[in-house]
Amino acid sequence: MEQCKLNITLATGVIGWNTLVNKQLLIELAKNPTIKVTGLVPSSTPEQKEQARELIVELLDGQELDGFSPKERLSFPPDHLEIDVLIMHSYGLHEGKHAQVIRTIKKCKWFHIIHTISEELAKYMDQKYEQKKEHELQLKLSQKADSIIAVGPKVADTFRSELRHCGKSNDVIDLTPGIVNELVGVRLIHQPGEKFRILISATWFAKYYRVKGLDIAARAMKFLQEVSCYLICIVNPDEDTEELSEQLLKEGIELDQFAVRPFQSSDLENWKKLLCEVDLIIMPSRTEGFGTTNLRAISADLPVLVSQNCGLGMALKKLHSGAKHVIKSNDPKVWAASIKKVIENSPEDQLSEAKQLRQEYEEKYSLEKQCNCLVERMLTLFPSRQEDFKQSVEHSEVFEQERGQYPEVQQYETETVVHEERALENVNYRSQELRPAAEMKSNQTERKAYDEEMVDAVQKQTKELSFGARRTETERVDNKEIVETVQGGTHQVGYAGAKDVKEERNGFDQVDSAGAALDGVNDKNSNRNQAAITNMRQSIKAEDIPYSILSKICLKLNIRKDLSFNDFRLLGEKMKFTKDVITNLGQKENPTYELLQLWYAKPEATVEKLITFLKEDDMERWDVATILENCLCTRVYTISKLNVTLASDVDGWNKTVNGQLVIELGRNDRLCVTGFVPNNTQQQREHASSLNIQLVDSKAHDGFSSADLLSFPPDNLNIDILFIHCHGENLGRQAQVIKDLKKCKWVQVVHSFHEECHIAGYEDEHKLQTKMCEKADAVIAIGPKTAESCRRALLFSRRQENVINLTPGICEDLIGAHQLHKDWTTFHVLISGSLRHFNIKGCDIAAKAIKLLNTPSYHLTVAVKSSNETADIRKALLKEGIDSRQLTVCVAESREDWRKLVCKVDLAIKPSRNEGFGMSGLLAISADLPVLISDCCGLGIVLKTVLFGNSHVVDSDESQVWADRIKQVRNRDPELRHKEAKQLRDGYTKKFSWKNQCEEVVAKLSKLVQKSGVYDSSLTVTFVVSPVTEQPAEKQDQEETVKNLAKRIQDTSLSDKSSISEVKDPKKKFDMVDAGRTQVNERLLMSVKDIPLPVYSRVCVSLNVLRNVRFDDFRMLGDKVGLSRDEIEFVGQQGNPADEILKTWSSRPREATVAKLIELLKDKDFGRMDVAQIVEDWVSSKER
Repeated sequence: MEQCKLNITLATGVIGWNTLVNKQLLIELAKNPTIKVTGLVPSSTPEQKEQARELIVELLDGQELDGFSPKERLSFPPDHLEIDVLIMHSYGLHEGKHAQVIRTIKKCKWFHIIHTISEELAKYMDQKYEQKKEHELQLKLSQKADSIIAVGPKVADTFRSELRHCGKSNDVIDLTPGIVNELVGVRLIHQPGEKFRILISATWFAKYYRVKGLDIAARAMKFLQEVSCYLICIVNPDEDTEELSEQLLKEGIELDQFAVRPFQSSDLENWKKLLCEVDLIIMPSRTEGFGTTNLRAISADLPVLVSQNCGLGMALKKLHSGAKHVIKSNDPKVWAASIKKVIENSPEDQLSEAKQLRQEYEEKYSLEKQCNCLVERMLTLFPSRQEDFKQSVEHSEVFEQERGQYPEVQQYETETVVHEERALENVNYRSQELRPAAEMKSNQTERKAYDEEMVDAVQKQTKELSFGARRTETERVDNKEIVETVQGGTHQVGYAGAKDVKEERNGFDQVDSAGAALDGVNDKNSNRNQAAITNMRQSIKAEDIPYSILSKICLKLNIRKDLSFNDFRLLGEKMKFTKDVITNLGQKENPTYELLQLWYAKPEATVEKLITFLKEDDMERWDVATILENCLCTRVYTISKLNVTLASDVDGWNKTVNGQLVIELGRNDRLCVTGFVPNNTQQQREHASSLNIQLVDSKAHDGFSSADLLSFPPDNLNIDILFIHCHGENLGRQAQVIKDLKKCKWVQVVHSFHEECHIAGYEDEHKLQTKMCEKADAVIAIGPKTAESCRRALLFSRRQENVINLTPGICEDLIGAHQLHKDWTTFHVLISGSLRHFNIKGCDIAAKAIKLLNTPSYHLTVAVKSSNETADIRKALLKEGIDSRQLTVCVAESREDWRKLVCKVDLAIKPSRNEGFGMSGLLAISADLPVLISDCCGLGIVLKTVLFGNSHVVDSDESQVWADRIKQVRNRDPELRHKEAKQLRDGYTKKFSWKNQCEEVVAKLSKLVQKSGVYDSSLTVTFVVSPVTEQPAEKQDQEETVKNLAKRIQDTSLSDKSSISEVKDPKKKFDMVDAGRTQVNERLLMSVKDIPLPVYSRVCVSLNVLRNVRFDDFRMLGDKVGLSRDEIEFVGQQGNPADEILKTWSSRPREATVAKLIELLKDKDFGRMDVAQIVEDWVSSKER
């Protein structure tokens, strides 16, 4: 009957799990037959696991995600955990906010537990801002929650008032903690000793010293010196007892009047001992949500004095005898007087009054009744499941009746201890100590035997009651195995296989029943798939059907069916064309194609409508409809775009690399690009809009930082591929959550990979980056240095092939920003600085180099990202010996700031000791500013491969070397410097193009998406990129294709006896064969643009001839290389369309090879063997 129960999850932090309120809730809720209770904590301890098992409650941990703190893990419950109602404890700023995320993921109801009123705490604390912020967060969370559980009347009254404006005051439930049954009767009547011991809770004293009224208690002790009182303060085991002692002594209390003890409050035995030791407990709090420490004392019949300003005080005032235990003042004298009254009472009177208070409290605040009301309220939130809940109750009642047949079991399971009798029996507690040891041992043995008998009885009854359920479960498992067997057979051999399975099972018709079972199991997914396919058809225009499919449709519909007329003629009537129009089209070479061309202009011309026409009763062309459906369900085309999302924080979005990626990916027709930036600015949204890119914000979850919000994209954001930038330990880790949520591919963009982390001191960051790269589907490494480091780190996991090197290109908006400078008096040198990366960026090298030049005519300008670090970095630079008059520290936050900087300075340097790339250096190169770059950063490595680039690289981290190179640059003629800077920029532009590299990235990622089969993020068929437009994913694939083609061509060529008839020397013969094979390989690897003109022209002439039946001309070639229908139609208007298509294709040199062209021409859909033979003849010939 578990499926009939309401699934309730209690979630809290590790410390919150041990609280009294949480434990009482667990115990009472677990008793209710209509619910199933589960616990959720970030990371549980073995003790907590054991405690949960004793309560028959499963305790689960949050998902373990790399880079997330334990507190953050509470937002991510296990996938298998079913939640109907989430009860979330809320403490401070970090616990409680997770419910927003869990409710979204699990689609559950949310009950929010509030323990304190932070606004009141702030009055008596130093950190007032934090408490006020916490109170604001609690109000926001309460407004979002379905219900609010307030612990005690004080918290309930406050939040009812504050939530009245939004109509949620009725959603506040007052849950007053109940008596702790385990502590009832533990105290015995005894005569007080020389000292009257008073207990006070001082936990978290550093934060709540005045809130808890510890100063009031200490000062009250000054007025109680004649009665010899002793104050015992308990603190957490990890708190500093000496610190609290010093604070109490300052209040005037004597050292011999108090003690500060570390105390483990989660241990019940500790409480029993302590409550028996002391004579009174006080709570002089100036304000407190409730005060469960004193509730334990009440449960143990210990006299109490409680402030009226706490929740427990308000609860006690409602009891008949409760008022005498409540103090209405914060004056130490008043508290001292009240304590004296308790001392003056006899021990019997003290116990009697304490017992009366406990009985009244127990009757007024029954936790069992409160929890039953709470569950009833929860059940009303699920009106459609009321019958299930009734069945659960009935099942429980039947079980109780059957269990009643065993009275000894019922007696064993039910507590029948009467607390009053137990107390009277133990009044003379000393008699228990005098009891003979043998008698004690005998009683223990009898009790153990009795317990074992009762356990056996319970187990026997349980086995009898569960036999039927277990038999049913066994049958269900057997049927499931049959279903899975038939399903597996059906998948392998189709209908025939299913039929064989049926015969093998001795004629038992399990195939049919299995099919029915499978339909039931997969009904939800099937309906969702069908709906998705229908939506997709409706959104695809008929004119976007690829030529390879269109040719098959036309061939079938062009065949005249003169009996049924269910060919192009009946289709034309359904498209509402007149008979005259259809008759004229019938005279064309390809009437179906001409008919479709006319129909495309109508708004209804979609794939879905065409399939509907073909399936109608009078048409009944299921063969043609099946071609369309099978094609759409099994292949991937350029019909719709790939949804790419670039995710970063506000600062990361403004970085140069992200900006260029956004621009280039946004220009790609095959992509729909979206930016995901939590708390993005208006300026960023306007900039994204100018690039035709939508910039979206995260879900509105209160209490989370901007980096944390990056884990929660909007529900309506469709993601096929996620690009997420990785900066430090704070960015990049969120992709784990987004991938699981959106079922998308994950591309980690890595800017720097601290392989030499022992130098940089980034060990944790390096480990996290490695883990993220191992989990990602692909890694884009910025620059060759970062790419190599990533590949090395991924060798162990064998994922090094997932790394894509993306070397940033020239920033076009900065070209020409730096103008020719005359030889001015002062030579200004620019460097990008950072206080955190001071040594990594070589800021000290730059400062020392300027100092070594020993002339005031050199000036160092340091650009930083934030004004917060200008003063500190200036101090650090001055310590290196540079003259303050030769130093300027400025802020460069935007591209416009950099544009101004590069206009002012004469040289940019990057003396980095270790840097992933060095974008500031590339900005300078883009602006035609002379540069000197260290070979220890990625940009320096890149420049060594660029024409004229090596002269701008410095192979040393010695300050003197840098001083000499700066001087050499200055000594050059200004015009020559400017000319060389332009040459460097031109060479870099030719070598590294943003456009080409981004196209290669898109091609690789398209294949990555297709590897998962029919791609979708929610079991929806999605059309992305044509498979033949892919570039080879690996060089190995391309080489294999070339090898096979070469072997086939060479075998054909060498089979001709005349080709080797003149070769008599066997050794020479083999040399010629090897040479021929080498030539074949070289030609197959050539780009199509390098095919000799005579051969190239024959290919173009053959493909330019229109073949309107099969479309196996230039149009299908364009289709195969990834051009859209509009692009093909446009090219068709040119004089040589095949040439235009091949030239466009040649912009992707790794794909557009001779081998690939032959492969496309021989594709079964294309089938142009005549054109392929032209190319193959040239490949195998000796002609140049």
